[in-house]
Amino acid sequence: MQNNKFHYCLHILPILFFMAFVSASCIKDDQGDCPDPGTPSTPGFSLEVKAFDADGGSLGDETIKDLTLYIFDADKALLDTRNVLLSETVTLDYPGHDNLTLVAWGNGKQGAQSMPALKEGDHLETAFVSLIQTRTTLPVAGSPDDLFYGTIDITSAAGASAKEFPLRRKVSGVAITARHLREYVGSTEGEYYYIVRKTTDKLDFYGKPNGTEVSYRPQAAFNDNGEFVSPAFNIFPTEADIKIDIYHRDVLKTTVIADSNGNPLRVAEGRLLNVLVDFQGAVNVDISVTDWGKQDIWKEI
Repeated sequence: MQNNKFHYCLHILPILFFMAFVSASCIKDDQGDCPDPGTPSTPGFSLEVKAFDADGGSLGDETIKDLTLYIFDADKALLDTRNVLLSETVTLDYPGHDNLTLVAWGNGKQGAQSMPALKEGDHLETAFVSLIQTRTTLPVAGSPDDLFYGTIDITSAAGASAKEFPLRRKVSGVAITARHLREYVGSTEGEYYYIVRKTTDKLDFYGKPNGTEVSYRPQAAFNDNGEFVSPAFNIFPTEADIKIDIYHRDVLKTTVIADSNGNPLRVAEGRLLNVLVDFQGAVNVDISVTDWGKQDIWKEI
């Protein structure tokens, strides 16, 4: 029995010495072939999605309710869609793809617009965010949610450190107040409403307007001071000037195209356009552009 143990030790000792030599060689020579369990074979891409207002201020989860990341390859074909969190470090590992195009939409799933149902292989240029139309005769669309958008191209040459992926607001805000409107029209009865013209009904995945023209009919009501007020509402971005039609009993009473100094009604992404129309005496129109969510409180002069 002792003899068998002796022979076993003689056989196993050379194997142990050989393994120790290989391990020492890996440490001494720092060979690339030596296994390193702490390093993944394919590091992939890392990024951190952040949101900013029009002035570059950081925004948090209270503003961005949902965030969808669309991953496209170098040919703009969809590889994957992922739901991520703001400020989360996201690792994207798609072997064989050294260049990616990423598109992110924030608040797209809140229900006031239609998001594309993309499948793997779909081209980026077939993807659109669409307004939900409430009437087809004008046509009129509902106000979109507080949409945020961002796009970025990343490459393996960028390194392994997390890259910042910025998102910014992709809608414009409008708020309208009309004073002495009932006196101007000469009636306290019947329905009054605004029609705001026009934007396109789609945004593509480059963040640009697309589709056909559409108008908006915001919620509006007379307040205790007799002013016909629409709370701030969102519209898609447009480079064209907008127009405001004022209706009573489905009859167009006037169209506002500029302020009293001739400045057209223009909206900016991430800003709120405030419009005051005063019908007392000569019609007077004032406009102001404010930060998001800060509606102008017009004072009586």
